[in-house]
This record gives sequence, C-alpha cells and structure tokens, in this order.
Amino acid sequence: MKNRVLTVILLAAAFVLCACGEREQRAVREEPAVKAAEKGKMKVFQLPDAASVSLTDSGVLYCRITDPETDENGNLKSDTMCGPISAEKGITEYFIYNPENGKNQSIGVVEDLSYEAMYARTEIGGKIYTLFMRGDTLQDGNPLKLLEIDPHGGLKEYTVCENGFPFASMTEMEGKLVIAYHEPGEKGSDIVAEFDPANGRILELARYGYMEDGTHERIRAVCNDDRQGYLLSIRYTDQGNRMILTSFAPGFENLRTKDITDIFAEAVRTQSLTEEDAANELIQHVAHFRINRDGILFYQNSSCVTFAANLQTDTVLLSGTDLLNVSEGNGTAFLYEILKGGEPESDKANRMFVPERENLREREFETEDSRYYISVASSAPHGEWLVVLEPCEERKGSAELPTLLCYWQEEKYYD
Repeated sequence: MKNRVLTVILLAAAFVLCACGEREQRAVREEPAVKAAEKGKMKVFQLPDAASVSLTDSGVLYCRITDPETDENGNLKSDTMCGPISAEKGITEYFIYNPENGKNQSIGVVEDLSYEAMYARTEIGGKIYTLFMRGDTLQDGNPLKLLEIDPHGGLKEYTVCENGFPFASMTEMEGKLVIAYHEPGEKGSDIVAEFDPANGRILELARYGYMEDGTHERIRAVCNDDRQGYLLSIRYTDQGNRMILTSFAPGFENLRTKDITDIFAEAVRTQSLTEEDAANELIQHVAHFRINRDGILFYQNSSCVTFAANLQTDTVLLSGTDLLNVSEGNGTAFLYEILKGGEPESDKANRMFVPERENLREREFETEDSRYYISVASSAPHGEWLVVLEPCEERKGSAELPTLLCYWQEEKYYD
C-alpha cells in the first residue's frame, strides 16, 4: 500500500512572535497562554509551560508546575513536555485543553508531587486515572497514590499502597482498574489489585514474589486488548530469566501463560548488544506495554529496547533503540521515530509505524520546517491523535522556536 503522508504547515514565524511577545506577561499570568491555528483538518497550537502532555477523549491533559525543583541555572530538572514530573516541594496543577473549542480548564492541584507514572494514565467512565508519589519515592513508608481526574473539574486521591514504589502499571477491564505495583520490603512483593470507581475500594487479586522452589517472579506491566487482560512478568530461575506473558479474564481468572523470551531475544538481536547487556535489558522496568485486538505487542522498556511483535506468528515486526518510541494514551498504539532517524538525516520526514491488521504500515509525518522533530505522540480512544513537535537545538541556531502541538481526528483526516 502506498504510504500516506501527513504534512504539517508550521506557522513558525507567527508563533515565535506570539511567544516572544508574551514572555514577560507569562510570569504573572494565572492561566497558561494557548495559541491555536488550524490548517486543513489539523489544528496546531501551543501550551506554554506545559508538562507531561498526553491526549484523552476529553482533550489534552497536561500539568503546570509552580516552584519546581530546578538546577543551578533555574532550569527544570525534568523533561517538561513529555517526561515524568519532578516537582518536589512544588505545586502541580492539572489542566485540560480542548482543541475543538479552544477551552482551557484548570482541574485542580496536587502539592509536593514528586513523581507521576504518566505512562499509566488510564481513561474509564469519563474520568482519567494516574499513579503518583510525593517526596522521596524510595523512602520507606511513602505511599503510592491513585489520582482520579474529573475533566469537568476536581481531583480525588486514593491510597494504593502505604509503602509504595514509583514503577507501576494500570489498565481498564469492564469498568474497573487493574493495577500492578511493587511493595518494597526485605524480599518485597508484586501485587495485582482491582480498583472499583463505583465505591473507591481496592481489592488485591494476586501476589507475585519468591516461591518455595527458590524461583521468583516480578511483574513489569499490565494491559488489555478489549477482550482480555495481559500481565507481563520476569521469571527468575537458575536456568536463566524468562519473559512471561499471562492472559487473564476479569477478576484475574482463567490464567494462561506464554513464554515470549525468544521474541524479546529476536528484538534485541538487531541492536548489537552484548550477551550481558541483552540479559540486563530483559529484566528492565517497562514504560509502555500494549497489545491490540490483532495480537500485535508493543513494548518499550525504561532503558533502550523498543519493539512490536506479532504474537500469532511469534515474529518481530520492528525493533529499535531509544530513538523508537511507543505512543502514549489509551487509543491506537503505534511506534514513531524521534529525531527523524537521527542526525545527519534531519531533513527526512518523521516516520510512524501504524498497525494494519497483523502488520505495521509505515507513514511519514512531514513538517515544512525541518528544524522540528516528534518528541512525543499520543492517541485517544475515540480516534483523536496528538503529536508534540520540538525544535532541534542543533539545527535551530539562534532562532527562538516554540514547542508545537498538532491535533487531528484520525478517521477524518483522509476524508
């Protein structure tokens, strides 16, 4: 099939003038300034000072940090647009921006938030849920919290675990949240729990850890394909570590396991890793784990391995290093390249790899200004897509270019 090309017209000059003219006012502005422009069926806009951007059915969810932790030059220590929030002793304010009508709404604030697992953001029943911690995330007795975000206004907190750990995962099944998290301790345990939004209760479903035979198993992530749930874990044995995929029904019933270690090994074989490095990559924490209805697995760990694989044929469709990412959000999962494939190929289009039945289709996302690259991409359940474009520091020279966000309805874009 001929590749489809998305072309973004970046009104860079106009945006730069807007951004420069507002810089002095931004310090006293109570609401972040939002500038929007529309080209065809794609909207291009800015969200100054935005942190941790992802797309939901209600709009673009993002944060603004007040009095965040900074370095000696006053710069944020976190990646403000797409990385985890790090704002210890500050105030994190959540916003929803609706690209369809331009409405920008403050939802509420969380004080002393030090970490949000934004990759675990999950939509259910018209609300958005995410996991976070305050203070020192590795200190004993620091709870893992579940944050309920009502797009119409309001935040509500629940305690998942009194002694928490920052790496956690979450998915939705039949109107409830399935949460996988680690409970630190001398040996520690990994727990699968269920949260019922109807009554706010959290019920433990399963516990993983050390077994009597000396083996132990650690959870890495959970997801679902709209029919059943999946749990990804690492099983440690004297004969070697194994990557295990467990499918389950609601209530964590009808468990069926599949060893996918060979799929992971095939994915890393093309990355020129030593045997020791490949073994280390296998046990890394996981940032993105998705499986769609056609059996395509999307995987990205917290180190440098990203791949997509067909679970029906046990074949790797595409693999890469940290320049290949899995999309954010609860909509269609796909892969995309950042840095346009890396220098010196920056004049080439950004590439996306979108699922098509049991395979991936390559698509180009082309900008008229070659100084921009995709830093993060996201999709929502009802078919909206979002791409965040950052200027390349090495190519922009002395120009002051803003971060741009591009939003469109995927099904309508090709009408």
